Amino acid sequence: MYISICPITIIATSLIILTFFKYPGTRNSPGDLLLAISLCEFALNVHWLISSIYAVAEGGEAPLSRGDFCIFNSVFSIPTGILDFAYNFLLNWYVSSSLKHSLKGYSPNTKMWHWLMVLSAVGILIGFEISG
Repeated sequence: MYISICPITIIATSLIILTFFKYPGTRNSPGDLLLAISLCEFALNVHWLISSIYAVAEGGEAPLSRGDFCIFNSVFSIPTGILDFAYNFLLNWYVSSSLKHSLKGYSPNTKMWHWLMVLSAVGILIGFEISG
């Protein structure tokens, strides 16, 4: 199933990413947040596609949790999944706060949010590593 759906979603997220670079107007907020979400979704879809191809090549068997493929895949997918969740949360917060403050001319500083998201993902990963 992932083998058939992932290429479609990879193409769709690629179009969103290309739109961001082609049209300068999309670089304003919340376009930067949508780009970050699209990059995370693109990476996660590549992860799912590679995992499904691997599973088919191995006869339907799941990879060993201590195997090289699984380790590489988890290093790639866990931070991306955390960032995807965090950026979706942040986008929802941005839309809510923008609607709340729309009459006051409020415009949040999203550059700081990008640093906060990356540092949060690193902190969560370190927390997972410490806890075992």
